Amino acid sequence: MTELCVADGGIRQLYARYIDAVWRKDADAFSMCFAENGEWKIAGMHMRGRAEIAGTIARLLGVYERVLLTVSPPVLEVGAGTAVGRVHCL
Repeated sequence: MTELCVADGGIRQLYARYIDAVWRKDADAFSMCFAENGEWKIAGMHMRGRAEIAGTIARLLGVYERVLLTVSPPVLEVGAGTAVGRVHCL
């Protein structure tokens, strides 16, 4: 249970930083929410790597005055020292 609590807290912090970066329109902070070789899929697009993610979010955020995200609780799979999670955003 402790592993689950630690993973849950870490993932909640990650998506709090993700939402904060979007709200502040900070593409660099947003891209740091992903591993160097991370992937981001949204609206039929599929970006790979921090540089591509940062460039895409910068372009997308430039179109909008404000963006508000609503997130669901994380769905986690925890075990053997690793955690994998999904969070649905609206």
